[in-house]
Amino acid sequence: AQDLYDVLLSEYYFDKENVILLKNAKRSDITDALDILAEKITRNDNLLIFYAGHGWWDKNANVGYWLPEDARISRKADWLGNSTLCDYLKVINSKHTLLITDACFGGSIFKTRSVSLEAPKAIQMLYDLPSRKAMTSGTLTEVPDRSTFIKYLVERLNSNEEKYISSEQLFSSFRIAVINNSDVIPQYGEIRNVGDEGGDFIFINRRLSTLTGFAREDWMGRSYFDLVAPEDRVEARSNFNKTLQGKARIFEVRMICQNGVPLYLSMNINPI
Repeated sequence: AQDLYDVLLSEYYFDKENVILLKNAKRSDITDALDILAEKITRNDNLLIFYAGHGWWDKNANVGYWLPEDARISRKADWLGNSTLCDYLKVINSKHTLLITDACFGGSIFKTRSVSLEAPKAIQMLYDLPSRKAMTSGTLTEVPDRSTFIKYLVERLNSNEEKYISSEQLFSSFRIAVINNSDVIPQYGEIRNVGDEGGDFIFINRRLSTLTGFAREDWMGRSYFDLVAPEDRVEARSNFNKTLQGKARIFEVRMICQNGVPLYLSMNINPI
């Protein structure tokens, strides 16, 4: 959890004063934090919930649970069921909610689907539509204490150079690496019956803002090509289209900074 916390604060638009970090949390700690979020979050906000820890899947009841620090194996009073979590997600009035869980906790919470390898929808379209998405490391299987899922999730966030990356794009970028290097099969999909309308959670990279001088508000809703120098746009579009056709591309492009000075960037784009 600490590694993910660090990369989100340093590389993406997650501000420390808006982040709640719970270590060795009891059930009451988790529900208290969810109560606070339900009170504070508005329709203009986006929410990411991450849980790493023990989980349990009751195959007879078709119900999954998180097992907090104070959970007793013989008593379910201190367990946090997926139905309870979904009740909270219904009342947290965010624009987008993304749940990432590194625990054997899945099953009925998901409406799973295969990850598209086609060109993604326009970022603005994904952002405009409300979403309730989730990715999990192992669904119904036991997740090892040394998490390959977290390793590759953090690595991909660290290495990402795109201005925007949706949660689906992020997941598809490390899913195969997890499968090839562990015994778990990560899953991604909509969370059932909590208000998903087809949008997606968008991670916004700080790096280009730092390099170009543009604020987040200046980037949001604009095409990448709007920020490319006019004389480089034809080549940039051509290379991007070839990537969509499955061809890796390396090329240089000039980006226009806020002060009007061109910034020379070397782009390395690989198809997913």
